[in-house]
Amino acid sequence: MLIEAPDLVLDDELRVLALQGDWGARYELGPEGGRFVVDNPSRAHHVCMDFLARASASAVHMALVPELAIPRETVRHIMTTVRDLSGSLVFLGGVEGLTRQEYASLLNGVGESQPLVDASTGGYVNSLLTIVKTPTSFVVRLRAKRVASRIENQKGPPIALGEGPFAILKPLCQRVLPEWCRS
Repeated sequence: MLIEAPDLVLDDELRVLALQGDWGARYELGPEGGRFVVDNPSRAHHVCMDFLARASASAVHMALVPELAIPRETVRHIMTTVRDLSGSLVFLGGVEGLTRQEYASLLNGVGESQPLVDASTGGYVNSLLTIVKTPTSFVVRLRAKRVASRIENQKGPPIALGEGPFAILKPLCQRVLPEWCRS
C-alpha cells in the first residue's frame, strides 16, 4: 500500500509528537472471541482529542498514538479533526480491538480498510489508523496487524491478521541528500 503525499514537505527535520496512552486496555470476551478494548473510553477520547489540538498547535509533521489506545467511537472524531486542520499532518494511531464487521465498516467509505486473511484466523482485529492530511489531499487507511503480540498469542483465540504489504508513505523531501547518505 503506497500513500503518495507529494505536498507533504519535509525539510531538514521531522517533527514528531507521541502520546503515551495511560488509560489502559482490558481483555473482553464476546461472541466473536476475545479482544482488548480501551478500559476508559471517555478519558481516552478526551486525551486523544486534546493530543490532536496540541499536535496542531505544535506544527508537527507526525502524531503517534500507541496500540490499542483509540476507542472505536473516537475514530470518526479523529478523522474529522485531522481533515479540518489548516496544515499537513501524518497521524498514526492504534485502535482498540474490533470485530471483523467493525473493522470492515469503521471508516464508512471515507477511507480504505486493507483486507483480512481468511475468516478462520481470529475473530477480532487490532489495527492501525493512518491519516495523511496535506493541503491537497486527505487519505485515511485502516490496517490490520500483520503479526500478533506475545500476549495476544497467549490469550487466544488468535487475532485476525491483515493481508498485503506494509504501508509506505512517499512525501516530497526538499533537501537532496549527499551521495554518501544514499547508499
